[in-house]
Amino acid sequence: MKSRKIFWIVCAVVLVHGAVFFALSGMRPLPKRAHVPRPTFVAAELATKDPDTGEAIVIREFTVSTRLTPAAPTMETRNDNPTNQ
Repeated sequence: MKSRKIFWIVCAVVLVHGAVFFALSGMRPLPKRAHVPRPTFVAAELATKDPDTGEAIVIREFTVSTRLTPAAPTMETRNDNPTNQ
């Protein structure tokens, strides 16, 4: 191949790449996945029969958490280094 032909091929590849990158730069990024927090209320139920009387026994358990925010940083993760005074 002649060097002039290789030059035009390289120019065309660079031009196409530039056009694709330019087109993609105008697009907005995809939204991040929404964070779904763990539920603060959980209910569980267990239904059994009493072997002696045959009576149905239902045990219900409710769990409520008061943690509404992520965990606060602990003392080990905080930067209490007084060297920048």
